[in-house]
Amino acid sequence: MTQEELHRKIAERAYFYFLQRGGEHGHDLDDWLRAEREILAEMEKKSKPKARRTSSRKSTTRRKTTRKR
Repeated sequence: MTQEELHRKIAERAYFYFLQRGGEHGHDLDDWLRAEREILAEMEKKSKPKARRTSSRKSTTRRKTTRKR
């Protein structure tokens, strides 16, 4: 993703938060920083390889336990 594309995505999401708040002015920096933080976190999550699940169980046999009364 280019810098221009990233900037556009952040601007769009920040504008969405502005609209979600009813168009109330005075929170533009908060909206921008929130949008930036979320988008960068989403990008980081997508770029990380998914861990492969492997079974590390040694045995599936259950041991019986004696319960004292």
